[in-house]
Amino acid sequence: VQGQLSYADAGSAEPHLLPFKLALTTQQLLRPHSITTQQFGQLWPAHSAEWKGQAYSSCGSNPQAFMSLLERSFALHPVEIIGVECIACGKLVGSDQMVLVHGKLGLMAGGVALLVLALALALALALALAL
Repeated sequence: VQGQLSYADAGSAEPHLLPFKLALTTQQLLRPHSITTQQFGQLWPAHSAEWKGQAYSSCGSNPQAFMSLLERSFALHPVEIIGVECIACGKLVGSDQMVLVHGKLGLMAGGVALLVLALALALALALALAL
């Protein structure tokens, strides 16, 4: 994020500009978004920007622990655990842009098959890189 702050000193009427840059992580820009499994399914087709890949985690064979990781570390709302599959949802701060995450656990060596969907590819990729 970049911007500038305009201010005036107490002893001067002249305004001053202070430019700034602030690095933010994807996690800082996401908020949990509470939806139902049915809503998740309805949103799925409209979110066509996707990233597919694998991640490895110490909780890659424990759906409850993996869902907790998504909630704590990535600001995603845990929608539902269905067997070894986890679905979660987040929303980009200040927008209606959602990100949908589907993880299938139990691959070899703690692997998780991940699918990240969003309306904008940049958002899906940003979260995928953070995962």
